Amino acid sequence: MEIIYYSLFSRIVVFFIFMRKLVLKTPPYLYSITVTVLILYLTLVPNPLPDDTPAMFPHADKIVHAVMFWAFYTSFAIDRMRQQIKDGLSSRLSRKWLATIMTTTITFGLAIEIAQFAMGLGRGCDMLDFVADVVGAVVASYTFRPIRHSILRR
Repeated sequence: MEIIYYSLFSRIVVFFIFMRKLVLKTPPYLYSITVTVLILYLTLVPNPLPDDTPAMFPHADKIVHAVMFWAFYTSFAIDRMRQQIKDGLSSRLSRKWLATIMTTTITFGLAIEIAQFAMGLGRGCDMLDFVADVVGAVVASYTFRPIRHSILRR
């Protein structure tokens, strides 16, 4: 299990160190769209992972939810930052934009839980998943500034 965590962390570090230029030059909103589609697949498809996936500790899915919604918030914030840079504006997001991204993230998490309940495909509505989604978004709001600085550092 430690290898998995180390591997994930090292990939994130490598991404931010070596891929700064790629982050700023990819098509508009590519990250947001990719993360959104991935979250929809993982949360709404009845069995998104293969049957031979190793069992995780109890409530590990809450950590997965927090990470997914950290990625959702962060990808939208990065994409908005990139758009502002492209438009010749400051890379710093206004409070209005940060609040909009937070509201969108929380609404998306709630919509997924409602959809899981309404679809009846073996996925259930779990309000603790929604709480984990909100926690992921809040953590992302605190970690976005260092990520922004890491991306923009020359």
